[in-house]
Amino acid sequence: MQADLATYIDVWNTKLTQYLRSDTVTQPCERMRKVMAQAPVGDDAYGEDESVNRLQDACKQLFQVEDALFVSSGMMANRLAFMSQTVPGNEVITEYSYHVNFFDSAPMAAVAGVVMNPYRTDDGILRPENIEHALDSKQRYASFAQPKLVSIENSINGWAGKVFPFEILRNVYEVVQQRGLCLHLDGARLFNAHIATGIALHNYARYTDTLSVCFSKSLGAPYGSMLMGRKETISKARRYRLWLGGGVHQIGMQAAGAHYALEHNLKRLADDHQLTYYFAKRLREVPGIKLKGETVETNMVHFTLDPAVGDSEAFLQACAAQGLLLFPWLPSVIRAVIHGSVTRQKLDQAISIMQENLRNMRRAMCYAAVGNEAAGEDPTVNQLLEEVCALLGKDAAMFLPSGTMCNGIAYRVLCQRPGDLIILDRTAHPLQSASLIAGLVQAQPYVIDGIHGIFSTQQIEPVIAAPSVYNLARPRLVSIEQTTNLGGGAIWPLDTIEAVCQLAHRYDMKTHLDGARLLNAVAETKISAADYAQHFDSVWIDFSKCLGAPMGAVLAGTQAFINEAWYYKFQQGGAMHQAGILAAGCLYGLKYHVQKLSEIHLRTKQLAKLLSQLSFLDLNLEAVQTNIIIFEICHRYLSAFDFKQRLGEQGIRVLALDSKRIRMIMHLEISSSAIEVIFNAIHRLAGDLKS
Repeated sequence: MQADLATYIDVWNTKLTQYLRSDTVTQPCERMRKVMAQAPVGDDAYGEDESVNRLQDACKQLFQVEDALFVSSGMMANRLAFMSQTVPGNEVITEYSYHVNFFDSAPMAAVAGVVMNPYRTDDGILRPENIEHALDSKQRYASFAQPKLVSIENSINGWAGKVFPFEILRNVYEVVQQRGLCLHLDGARLFNAHIATGIALHNYARYTDTLSVCFSKSLGAPYGSMLMGRKETISKARRYRLWLGGGVHQIGMQAAGAHYALEHNLKRLADDHQLTYYFAKRLREVPGIKLKGETVETNMVHFTLDPAVGDSEAFLQACAAQGLLLFPWLPSVIRAVIHGSVTRQKLDQAISIMQENLRNMRRAMCYAAVGNEAAGEDPTVNQLLEEVCALLGKDAAMFLPSGTMCNGIAYRVLCQRPGDLIILDRTAHPLQSASLIAGLVQAQPYVIDGIHGIFSTQQIEPVIAAPSVYNLARPRLVSIEQTTNLGGGAIWPLDTIEAVCQLAHRYDMKTHLDGARLLNAVAETKISAADYAQHFDSVWIDFSKCLGAPMGAVLAGTQAFINEAWYYKFQQGGAMHQAGILAAGCLYGLKYHVQKLSEIHLRTKQLAKLLSQLSFLDLNLEAVQTNIIIFEICHRYLSAFDFKQRLGEQGIRVLALDSKRIRMIMHLEISSSAIEVIFNAIHRLAGDLKS
């Protein structure tokens, strides 16, 4: 029998590895079970159960209240609080999302005979002015329900475990007293609020008439809640408990479990909160998932799914089939609750299950509408072009397989004759493309030595303003890279762009923006892509870099420019047929990944700060602006090529620019935990060098 029980518990715990639907599923530990098995019991209906009395006395002391009553559930505690402080026909003022209204308005009407007056707030916090408005917004005729009770909740289930601010609680209690009402605090997860804020539990009790707490949620007991308040109120509640069938006899074993949880599991809630912060951080990295609210305060997260990545009901069913249970809070909102049975490893598994069932970009690509792109008839490509034109403020655009093709076609359209000069920085990517300028475009590069890939009008004006001579190449085009690649992800200031482009246009030159990472600049500076692009005759953005699409870029300009560009697109083999599948990935990246670029930049700077502490690396932190880090290896026995090889052996790929310099680029798939892995690998390498 013991073996069968152990097997049952093992199987049940296995089911719980991904149980995030609620914190009511926490399992009693072995020590709690022993305490429960050995608990002294009596008839609690007569007040003679020693274990119950001990628990009630402990709560009276902890909360500094006159009396306490052990009941079977939080819902019963709320019912009794209402029944003890109202009469049938009274009105209860509460917030719309609180449990007593959202789930319990019908039972409260049936059992307590009260009428709910729910007030909708913008943040779940019922404030004094809300209560005043609920009281005074209508006449109180004799036939109307008379207000008697205000009910609040802490932490707030419907707002992802938000903590009800203590100062507002005090102000609410003051108004409630002034208006001759009573205040009930539904503290099903008050212990979480207590741990999150450090505010003593007795301070919460001080500013309420009744409050309830639950032992069977985060504290991990299998059963029970406590209702507390004045002796007169709790005496009524004890009588009503019998009415509701809550008078239990030998309930001491359950009370002993609750008492154990109160003494041993309260401080552990901080671990749940830390895991919740971690889970929220991981969720923010999942495309198609958006967290409700900016901060996580206790042990809950609420999130939504973008309809483009799947239906929430189908998503929940698919996750459940793989053992991950989540709660459908609203048709479009999903709740996850962290509890004592959850570990970081289990949360990582949950994230993997969710990612698999979203199918995000791949799903969008699979079901994309397609047509003949070469004839302008692919609806998904056309949608992408419309969105990019709006983004860049350009009249027309074309879809191309790569950024290199964008540069090549733009250069060919804008350079009028063989031998024309294209002015660009020495670090510019087109100079790294084999024979792009000389071979394909039949132009010549005029190289400027800028700072981190950025040059000034003073550097280019001498060549632009030089007198035209028949036997010399004529400067035709200024090409700028935003952000700079081999310049280390530096951002061209908008005023520098304006000055350079105005100078070029004054001398009848054309301007081109290589926007492979333009959206990184937008994310960092909050300057719109259109503001950057307005000064250029042609501009393109890439989707296979920062936005994570498999391939694709869009070149934009005037309608006349794009009309001519089509000639070279066909000539270079860039015309495609059913390209909508590829364009769908680009659209997905544009919709869901742009907002993640700031996070990528933050992680890049975090890694750079860590690396700057290593003595064998020379890294300028001020030069790290977006998602690229470039540093020098300063060790007589280690070259950049050796560094690259050693990291590659640990599964970390970097680029050696030369024998001294390394480039690292952060992207969507580099998480915060991956930063630790990267740094630790480099730190170990430093240790190997010392030995």
